Amino acid sequence: MAIDLINGTDASIAAFGGGTETVPARSIFVSSGLTTDAQAAAGVQANAKTSCMKSAASSADRAAVAGVLLDSIITSVDLSTPALRKAFRLKKGLAELYDILAQIGA
Repeated sequence: MAIDLINGTDASIAAFGGGTETVPARSIFVSSGLTTDAQAAAGVQANAKTSCMKSAASSADRAAVAGVLLDSIITSVDLSTPALRKAFRLKKGLAELYDILAQIGA
């Protein structure tokens, strides 16, 4: 099954989920050739800071997922520091990007 593998770690992951793919550090491996859903699940379970999405997810798809993750992060913190306020602004910019992509059909 083709699936996008997301590695948020600072190291590459060899044989992700028991498959043959090596997912480079801090990258998205687009349309991997994992054989089964179980391999994707095993890879995510074995490696913190990883995830997967449908094969060849669009920029709008990725923006939507990133928005949900940012919502989760922002609701668990306050905005009392510059770093937290920066995260909040990033979320707003991501929402605008998602709207623009929807309008142009991307």
